Amino acid sequence: MFNKIMLAIDGSEHAKRAADSAIDLMKELSNATITLFHVASKAPSRAKLIHSNFDVQAILKEEAHHILHSVEKKFKNAQVEYLFEVALGEAPDEIVERAHKGNFDLIIIGSRGLNSLGEMLLGSVSHQVAHDAHCPVMIVK
Repeated sequence: MFNKIMLAIDGSEHAKRAADSAIDLMKELSNATITLFHVASKAPSRAKLIHSNFDVQAILKEEAHHILHSVEKKFKNAQVEYLFEVALGEAPDEIVERAHKGNFDLIIIGSRGLNSLGEMLLGSVSHQVAHDAHCPVMIVK
């Protein structure tokens, strides 16, 4: 049924609940793989770019690991293996594009997330992903 799952996460409480649902699902699916996917909305500072020899992916992953520490800890404690990917851009566009290119069977996403100012959005990202994705989308409240 679902062999390749994407969990789109941003560090919000809704994303943490989506992670719990993803872990429960992964325990039921013996051959499935899951990718934790985080989209950064702003580019790294020039100082960070210079310090990392312009390795943007390394900076984005480091910042994402810091933001998503509690979600990664949930997966490790549940002994659920995962892959981790990051992108830079508009969250709905990046999630849909990566899911399509990666042939994901399911996207799991929180119903509301954080915008760049840390304010709650009214579910616009999850709504757009559900509308534009090529595969089923599980939206977790």
